[in-house]
Amino acid sequence: MTKEEELIEGLSFPAYHVTSSTIEVPAIGVPSATKQHVPISGGELTAALELDSNMPTGEA
Repeated sequence: MTKEEELIEGLSFPAYHVTSSTIEVPAIGVPSATKQHVPISGGELTAALELDSNMPTGEA
C-alpha cells in the first residue's frame, strides 16, 4: 500500500493529511513484473484488514 500525504501547515508540530491511498496488485494477463496501483479508501482498507485477520491461518 502506498499513501500520499501532505503536510498541514501552521501547527506547532508536524502533522500530515492523507491525500490518496493505493494498493499494488499484480496485473492479470501480463508478465509478473508488471503491477497495477488501484485506489483504495480508508474504509475499504479497514474492511480488508478485518477480513484478513479473521481468516484461519493458511487460507489467506
